[in-house]
Amino acid sequence: MSPDPREDLADAVRALIHSVRAFDGPDEAAVAAGDIVRAVVAQLEPHRLEGPFMQAGLLVSVDPAVFLTDDPNAIFPYSPVVGRRNPLSPPVEMWSNEAGEVMGRAVLDPAYTGPPHSVHGGVIALIFDELLGSTSVVNRVGAPTGTLTVRYRSFTPQGEQLDLRSWIDGREGRKIFIKGEMHHGDTLCAEADGIFIEPKASWATESPFGGR
Repeated sequence: MSPDPREDLADAVRALIHSVRAFDGPDEAAVAAGDIVRAVVAQLEPHRLEGPFMQAGLLVSVDPAVFLTDDPNAIFPYSPVVGRRNPLSPPVEMWSNEAGEVMGRAVLDPAYTGPPHSVHGGVIALIFDELLGSTSVVNRVGAPTGTLTVRYRSFTPQGEQLDLRSWIDGREGRKIFIKGEMHHGDTLCAEADGIFIEPKASWATESPFGGR
């Protein structure tokens, strides 16, 4: 159990998603579980925030100091990829090294399946977008995605550990060129190239939506 009750809630819902995706029981069990889930939703609904939302915080407003860490999971607690408070995230674990690279690992359960026994290609692209974007953030750029090109080199196994690595490959004015790889053991499953555009006002200190 996580010491953070919101992370613990997200963990519980993540387990629920896994159980629902893999459910193969009788209709009666599905009906009973559905009633319980709807009761939980009713309990949470009065506390629902209408937004606008961001990955780094519940509202489009955040302490700039959060971007001074090199831990993407801490920077983006509501991310659909690394967010420990977002039950849609696996979550993927990411961290940076002294060279400014971002490393990571993930084990993706059946909720993320595409081809049989394999991770959905769109989920792989989503992970790369976060991986490469986090590389810009930990290097104090905070540039949003301009283009993202993903090359699928082999099937990416579901339920197995995947290892991630991303690094800045060059700069040209406000364009930041970032590369990334996803491996299963010695097998290169996919690789990506991204062009990230450095904003005129860094997202580390100012929201592009005006904040509040």
